[in-house]
Amino acid sequence: MMATLAVLSLAAWSATAQQRVPVPLPPLMLWEWDRGDDLRFIDPHHTGVAFLAATIRVEGGKVLVQRRRHPLRVPPDTRLLAVAHFSVDRPAAGALPQAAEAILELAALPRVAGVQLDFDATPSQRGFYRSLVERVRRDLPAGRTFSATALVSWCQFDRWMGGLPLDEVVPMAFSMGSGADEARARLAAGPGFMPDYCRGSIGLGVQEAFPPLAGRRRIYAFNAHAWRADEYQGLLADLKMDHRP
Repeated sequence: MMATLAVLSLAAWSATAQQRVPVPLPPLMLWEWDRGDDLRFIDPHHTGVAFLAATIRVEGGKVLVQRRRHPLRVPPDTRLLAVAHFSVDRPAAGALPQAAEAILELAALPRVAGVQLDFDATPSQRGFYRSLVERVRRDLPAGRTFSATALVSWCQFDRWMGGLPLDEVVPMAFSMGSGADEARARLAAGPGFMPDYCRGSIGLGVQEAFPPLAGRRRIYAFNAHAWRADEYQGLLADLKMDHRP
């Protein structure tokens, strides 16, 4: 019976995902960690910002939240996504409600289009991850986007994210560590080998060679140091995006 219920639940989530409207974000999103970068030089016609809004840790069953410390400087009409960087020492079901609420609070920040979960869950943490995502989706206000980052391996051969009620999954094709050569070789073949939920968006590092980007609707760009206007202009040129003054 439990297996049957799980299949029905997965089918229901899949049907819901197919009915959702497209993610209301521009084709280029800059990841902005808590560094206080001044991004007022970006063009909000085609560039948004996914900013670290909070670091959330579950330690010993307790939920610890560290809010962003630096101001976010962007043009007034920039589309924003609030990023929750999440970690857990060991899964604790009792921490789930408070952890989900900490993420949901980010969705209520001014001007944000939704939230992005950044959680490199280990195999033993994946049940907690799934429960967390389902709870956040259940209580997320209508019209808010729910995005998540993913290791490239999760979109290549370890496809455990299938069926999660997410609007967007962003495989991070940079700083991949062990197995990077094999991952890059697979990326070079294009997104066709990935499951559907990993094909729409991709994350890249501006200090590394880009993977093939054809077919991707949205690019997330990570910078290991503070963003500069000239570096941003170079990224637009590399991506063949026009700058509109």
